Amino acid sequence: VKTGLLCKSLMELYEIYRDQGKFDEASILVEEAYNCVAVTNNPVHPKVQDAASLLIECLVCKGDFDHAETFAQLTLESLKDPGNELS
Repeated sequence: VKTGLLCKSLMELYEIYRDQGKFDEASILVEEAYNCVAVTNNPVHPKVQDAASLLIECLVCKGDFDHAETFAQLTLESLKDPGNELS
């Protein structure tokens, strides 16, 4: 429950900073939110995927295309892992 509340708060603050165009601050918050849900859930859990997509979006808005591409590739690879039984 605590992790869910913390993650929700981080995501809401992320959205405020993103909407203000403060992408450096926003990326710190969304990265923490991602780490929070990734530690408590499987990599293919919807909350982890939602946080990953927001982090990628933020990195793109920031102009950090190299990190966005790397993170997107890692996220895709985790989805393709046969151990996830998604195929």
